[in-house]
Amino acid sequence: MILQERHPPVDGGRTVKAICYGVQDFDVLTCPEEGALLLWRLSFEIGMKGIEEIRVRFGPTFGYSAVLVIEESHIAVHTWTETGDLRIIVDTCKGFSKRTLKEFLNRELCPNYIHISEIRRNRPASWVRLYLKARKHLSRSRIGRRNGTRKEK
Repeated sequence: MILQERHPPVDGGRTVKAICYGVQDFDVLTCPEEGALLLWRLSFEIGMKGIEEIRVRFGPTFGYSAVLVIEESHIAVHTWTETGDLRIIVDTCKGFSKRTLKEFLNRELCPNYIHISEIRRNRPASWVRLYLKARKHLSRSRIGRRNGTRKEK
């Protein structure tokens, strides 16, 4: 426990995943260059600085993957032309609004539906609760032993 006291949990950022279902713009689904432009515009919209992009096409009419490396981590896009779906993942230590992300995607892609989920890294609430509970238990045990009032079961 002493090690954990000296090194408290640190916020390690978050990963936000947005899946856009039913994207009507076929160019965005099939053209990696369009996807890369989308990532650059998104990085600007959420206040992050892009550094370099990587694009991979899976065939002339199939989807692609593209990654934009940003100062804060990366933004990635993957498309499925057969279903008209597109997934964007923003992995970052910097905060941004999920509402801004959703509004951007609605404006740029006009999908039928957007599902957004988030994973916070390196600071799960359950770990913090467990740490505090163990710390409280240890301090009670030490006090009870010192005073000789600890009950034996």
